[in-house]
Amino acid sequence: MKISPLSHLNIRSILMTFVVLQTILVSACCMSPSVRMSMISGQQSLANYQKDCLEKSRLDHPTAVGEIINTPHYALITLQRAGLNIKAGEMCIINKTSHSIEITAIDDLQFLTIPTEAK
Repeated sequence: MKISPLSHLNIRSILMTFVVLQTILVSACCMSPSVRMSMISGQQSLANYQKDCLEKSRLDHPTAVGEIINTPHYALITLQRAGLNIKAGEMCIINKTSHSIEITAIDDLQFLTIPTEAK
């Protein structure tokens, strides 16, 4: 039986789709559950980023403090031990493009108020 060129393209498209799906499934197994859900829904929420940071934190009973800095490519979340007024903590840096999370220790945690000037 002779295969028409259109049939060959359809088979090729099906195989390429299968390869792409397998790649997504294999890479998804290495991501945190909230990142996997965001990949399915198409967007990661700040609450999920915060949850991932709290899970990766090395602090005892960490809590997010201050404002979450959210840009198109990165999110920054400041963490400290819950209930304690200490000046040390961690900065959680999320790369939204690669879905990687880095935790950096902070020795002198201070929140500064910057006055806004009238324009």
